[in-house]
Amino acid sequence: MAHQHAILLAKAVFITASVIGSASAFGIATRLFPLHIHTGLCSQNPDCGVDAGTATAEHFFAGNHETAHGMPWSTSISENSSDRVEFMPFWNWQMAHMQDHLTDLEMIRVPANLTYAENNSRNNNKARVINLTFRSAECRKIRVLYYDAGSTQVYNTMWYSDESIDAPVLGISIMGFGGKRYLAMADFQPLHGDGNAELPRAFRDALIDIRGRSPTLHGKLSGRYYEGTRYFSEHILHGRFADASAVEDSILPAFQTCVSEYAALLRRTTPDDSQEGRCHVGNLQAAYDTYCGGRDPATQMFGAAFGKEWAMRFVYDSLFNLGEKPPEY
Repeated sequence: MAHQHAILLAKAVFITASVIGSASAFGIATRLFPLHIHTGLCSQNPDCGVDAGTATAEHFFAGNHETAHGMPWSTSISENSSDRVEFMPFWNWQMAHMQDHLTDLEMIRVPANLTYAENNSRNNNKARVINLTFRSAECRKIRVLYYDAGSTQVYNTMWYSDESIDAPVLGISIMGFGGKRYLAMADFQPLHGDGNAELPRAFRDALIDIRGRSPTLHGKLSGRYYEGTRYFSEHILHGRFADASAVEDSILPAFQTCVSEYAALLRRTTPDDSQEGRCHVGNLQAAYDTYCGGRDPATQMFGAAFGKEWAMRFVYDSLFNLGEKPPEY
């Protein structure tokens, strides 16, 4: 069951990722950090409620916020010595790449208790999740999530362009189950219409090139989890593997190329800093969050591990925070 929930989680946050009292029965430990806050659409509009903030990524990386959660983790929360946090190289590489290649990188403050959660129960269902969020001159939001549940490992990152840049969302999810089965997905997800035809040409051509260099990632999406192609390009990278060597040999290089190419494309795109342009892109991203949040079975998986109320807050206040909240929220 944990395996099935993890697949739902990773696929949900891909289509796409502070009330904690009800989760106490699950043995959860949560932590708060007063990080930079950036909220709302059209960030140059003072009516959008955006706080310019002062806490830079340099302060974060030089400080104790990441290390307070023990990151980068060297061992799993599981008591099984065979369980490994095998996607930590993805985390480490992305953190370094963002520092080296993004302009004015800084942390975004997420609502209280939604950065980290831990279920340290004694019934072999131990789990923890860390979810950090950043922004830069190129990106309104970059979310980085690592879920460690022993034999189940999930790495997920989502990149939303700054509102001045009309670009697809970069979505990447990598999952591992017991060191024997792996699933990887990466896409430049179009925000206009359906499918790859609506990708800006530069992003489409780059994704085609990456896919051409990644022959083991030519799998097809399952209709069981996805509705059509509204937020997927036809050149999505998707693969299933049964050998742990694929993580380093196939998945990591494709991941690094997708991230570096996406960031480079954002830098080369001429921005439209008009209020109309910023609000147009912001509204497209909000529609994307509404679509993903409303179809996100991560609530079920996180609810089982950390409590239903926490899971609802996590999905709607952090993973897809620009989307419309459901009536039951």
